[in-house]
Amino acid sequence: MINKNIAIVSTNRNKYSETFIHSHLDYLSEDILYLFDGYLPKAFSADKLETEQAIQPKRSFLGRSKDINESIIDLLHQHKVLLVLAEYGPSGVEMAEICKALNIPLIVHFHGYDAYRKDVLSTYGKQYKEMFKSAAAIIGVSKHMVNQLSQLGCPLEKLHYIPYGIDIDIFKRRHNGDSKKQLVACGRFVPKKGPQFTIQAFAKVSRQDHEATLTMIGDGELLEECKKLAEDLGLNDKIKFTGALSAMQIADIYAESFAFVQHSLVDENNDSEGTPLAIMEAGAAALPVISTIHAGIPDIIDSDINGFLVAERDIDLMADKMLVLLQDRVLAKEMGYQLQQKILANYSVTNYIEQLKTLINQFKK
Repeated sequence: MINKNIAIVSTNRNKYSETFIHSHLDYLSEDILYLFDGYLPKAFSADKLETEQAIQPKRSFLGRSKDINESIIDLLHQHKVLLVLAEYGPSGVEMAEICKALNIPLIVHFHGYDAYRKDVLSTYGKQYKEMFKSAAAIIGVSKHMVNQLSQLGCPLEKLHYIPYGIDIDIFKRRHNGDSKKQLVACGRFVPKKGPQFTIQAFAKVSRQDHEATLTMIGDGELLEECKKLAEDLGLNDKIKFTGALSAMQIADIYAESFAFVQHSLVDENNDSEGTPLAIMEAGAAALPVISTIHAGIPDIIDSDINGFLVAERDIDLMADKMLVLLQDRVLAKEMGYQLQQKILANYSVTNYIEQLKTLINQFKK
């Protein structure tokens, strides 16, 4: 049996929007056992998804049926796993006893909803405190999230702020959007991304600048509702919905746009962002960003320097800031340049992975 020095446990097998988990598989180690399909995983791959197998409860030599936890323990033991990286808090809870049984360290990587959403906290919140005690380290991707995890009971000495990184080479393109008045938004059409608020703000912009357009990239539960809203506001010829696109396709659209917009907010279920990758990617493409004072966004955007931040649900001020950049392209270009320099210096995927590796190597034995 080949040693797998790291096991990564993820809720989803290969969700397109979870590029941060893809980067863990691609760059953390060649020796990864990948477990997925649920907070308590039901499947695994030992060759980075070239093949996959179900995790089946097994019979012991006495004929007793083992539960899934025992099967996972056997699997980690067989592959001589030295450390588990659990993606999302609930996966950390499910893996905590397994790691204790094997006496191997557990690192839990929080990403967003798992630190905030009411339904998740009502189910797993009380168990987080026990997990925090046994885990070797807890990762938050924004300063706001680190504070939230502290409030949930995580000891400060176990908390690590490691913001995401992006593939800069894809997005660092020559910017050719100076002559177009195309705004761009990119993200899942879900409540915490606030796509309706972005559309409503753009509607105010469109009344004053008839050349302005908005391209919205992504899919999700609110997509059809947003298309209907655009139609009701008479914006069918002003807003383009592209659906989900590849990173290269997104980079092509960024290269012909002049500013990025995203109205992130805390939704009714208290769901919240981590640090949106799309904002980093737009910054790498030298786009100034107009967004909200929300979660990890102020870690990236210095308002009035490399973009503008407005209060959640303040569509009037968001519209005003869009118009400021539409009317002052020199300012837009300078803000985009300032954000690009910040992203290039601090938020590459190489930097992100190196920070993760350094933390992992502290505990892997």
